[in-house]
Amino acid sequence: MDGWTLRDNTGLKGEVAQWAKNNLEPERFKDSPVSACVTPIAYDMVHESETFEEHLTGCDYIVQAIGYRRDPLPRLKRGVGTIEVDYDRLTGAFLDMGQNGEKIPGLYGAGIAFPEKVTDPHGNVEYAVGMWKFMRYMKRVSCDWN
Repeated sequence: MDGWTLRDNTGLKGEVAQWAKNNLEPERFKDSPVSACVTPIAYDMVHESETFEEHLTGCDYIVQAIGYRRDPLPRLKRGVGTIEVDYDRLTGAFLDMGQNGEKIPGLYGAGIAFPEKVTDPHGNVEYAVGMWKFMRYMKRVSCDWN
């Protein structure tokens, strides 16, 4: 199993990645000993300054570690109906779920909003995120795009 990195796309590696999964994942956090000394704070951008002032008084520095969430896709219409769209993370194609998952001709995606789904040798499923990973994905799938 040479030539690959466990949890290559999660950002954290090895023991640190396992610790984070065991202690910080939402479904495990409340039962984790870490919850006694870490308080997750959710906020929206509109109230960012107020939230920092309320929860982080006395802090000289703040390191924001955030994830990425894609904006909703625009509504696609065919005739008078709206197309229910899904993304195939293995081919880059968009599918019309109202038409039994048929490919929508000429509509494809790749990049941070549409990364490739990959499975490592241990069966962990991740999304391949990173410039070179996007490029490798594009080279692999774009030849099949119409």
